[in-house]
Amino acid sequence: MGRRWALAVLGALVALGATAAAASGAALVALSGAQFASDPIYATGPPGDGRLFVVERAGRIDVVEGGALKPFLTVPDVATDGERGLLSMAFPADYGTSGLFYVFRVSSADNGELQVVEYQRSAGDPDQADPSSARVVLHQDHHQANAHNGGQLLFGPDGDLYVDFGDGAATPENGQDTDSLLGKILRIDPRRQTNGDPYGIAPTNPFAGSPRCGPGPGAAPCPEIFAYGLRNPFRASFDRFSGDFIVGDVGQGTWEEVDLGRLDAATRENGLRGANLGWATCEGNFAQGSTTQPCPPALGQTAPFFAYQHSGDPAQTGCAIIGGFVVRDPTLTDLAGRYLYGDLCRTDLRTLDLGRGGPDPRPAGLATSTASLISFGEDARGCVYALADHTVYRVATSASDPFACPNPVTPAFAGIGGGASPPPSGGSGPGSPSGTASTSGDGSSGGGGASSGGGSSAGGGASGGGASTIDTTAPSLHAARAVGRRRGAVRIAVSCDEACDLTATGTLRFRGAAASARLRPARGHAEAGGRAVLTLRLSHTQRARAKRAKRTLARIVVTARDAAGNTATTRLRRAYSAA
Repeated sequence: MGRRWALAVLGALVALGATAAAASGAALVALSGAQFASDPIYATGPPGDGRLFVVERAGRIDVVEGGALKPFLTVPDVATDGERGLLSMAFPADYGTSGLFYVFRVSSADNGELQVVEYQRSAGDPDQADPSSARVVLHQDHHQANAHNGGQLLFGPDGDLYVDFGDGAATPENGQDTDSLLGKILRIDPRRQTNGDPYGIAPTNPFAGSPRCGPGPGAAPCPEIFAYGLRNPFRASFDRFSGDFIVGDVGQGTWEEVDLGRLDAATRENGLRGANLGWATCEGNFAQGSTTQPCPPALGQTAPFFAYQHSGDPAQTGCAIIGGFVVRDPTLTDLAGRYLYGDLCRTDLRTLDLGRGGPDPRPAGLATSTASLISFGEDARGCVYALADHTVYRVATSASDPFACPNPVTPAFAGIGGGASPPPSGGSGPGSPSGTASTSGDGSSGGGGASSGGGSSAGGGASGGGASTIDTTAPSLHAARAVGRRRGAVRIAVSCDEACDLTATGTLRFRGAAASARLRPARGHAEAGGRAVLTLRLSHTQRARAKRAKRTLARIVVTARDAAGNTATTRLRRAYSAA
């Protein structure tokens, strides 16, 4: 965020218990009386769990219960100079059973290194984490400056972890260097892999076949990269209904931008996959630092969905965008379906229409007490929060509402596949860890632990994130056969003994050729005892080579992952016929 963090965030923030009212049928209701040890910088909740977790910049994570704070975990080794800190946390869909969660830490001991750290919930107390369970999943050198850290962790509709890294405030900038993790959005499977790797690579990442990068530059484009060309993507979010991905990328001296990737319902891939978002050649839609010179077409930039300047119309200007959330709280009718965001240098919040008709920027009718907005948050009940004035505000319908979210727990990504938004139903009182929630077609059941990809949670769900038996049994995976077809594909029939998400990667070895060719990966889902057919398609060039070679061998790796994150892998060797 840069230039004004020390002034606007680390300066004299006023801890106000007052409620900031709005004129649009919404208000900011403060969590009054809470004693934060340092600035609250992020708020979230586990899937299927009605509690609110607040991340403090200096390292403490709190659970909000009955309007009071209960310390959940104190993360050690957190640098807090400049823009550094403990910047966010994320819960996977199976948190109710696995107990695993992840934090984004800027390390003090390792000279500002960016780290994704895995922790596990205490086996005996759902309101406590186990400090001894810490495992560094991924780390990246960031010693050149204490700014441009990025800082967002998010689990997407695909179950993978998205990690936002800033460009390091380095010279030259790293956004266009695909052999560096800086200035990128990464996508990984954060679980320790069966082969001992600390994390897995999403097989459809743009450079998935390259050697891994970090903590320094790689020798080839980094396989962790999902999108590149970013400056400081401090905050990003997924629309909990549509699965669309929205990134607020903090600009330099001229433009602030919102980048949007729509989820393809058929392929389950996001539109930002492989996107070059322009930095540092471009800023907004223009060449860096310009308001008139267009971004060079040869760069292949994916243009921002919306951008605003640092100067000009006072109703639209700012200095550092704070990305927010699409409002899906059914009680906020005036804001419903609009993207709520803010700016570090303003007190008022604003909204965008993310529909295909255009951004249609409007004031939200909400304002913080001072120009100290730090972040936004969202819980599993669909309530949205603004973090400012050294406190946490809930976006509520009126100033007289309580801080506690009144909604039942609802599953995220309920609208994927054309389903309707889940209606409010059931649920115990706000803040209760044992609320009953509605269940949507994605198979995620609030209060009982959310399952991944439509399957049931193995080993029994945790009620609202409470203590549970952790499932550590890998699914039983059976691959029946692989068959070559005229349409140019290798097809594998796969089944599991429990609901599982499936990925298949592979290569072709042609007779007489020394090198192999990589097949296009495939993903699928199988219900317990059911069968899924994974199709790895050949390119036109590969089909032609296979036809000339007469004999081609396909080597396939199939991985199954259950709702608790346990994996099983099988390797296949099959002859491919191009006839």
